[in-house]
Amino acid sequence: MANIQLLLDFGAPTAPKSKTKSYSVSCQECDLPIDLILQSMREIKACPHCDDRTWLLNLKTKEACILYAIKRESLGGRLKNGD
Repeated sequence: MANIQLLLDFGAPTAPKSKTKSYSVSCQECDLPIDLILQSMREIKACPHCDDRTWLLNLKTKEACILYAIKRESLGGRLKNGD
């Protein structure tokens, strides 16, 4: 009888494939690119490498809308404007 081994990966969930452009920001501590789509699914928003959260303070309006799945108008101009 053949010995069959099954490998299961219980890592971070992946975002569904979409035709939209991928958006990312860089972590201020380790300079790792952080995918905003993947972060939107996480309960605690932090860098997957170093768990730093200071990058959240520098989000632009468009990035915050992607991360928190909200409309630009509901932010009320509280964040930095940018593309």
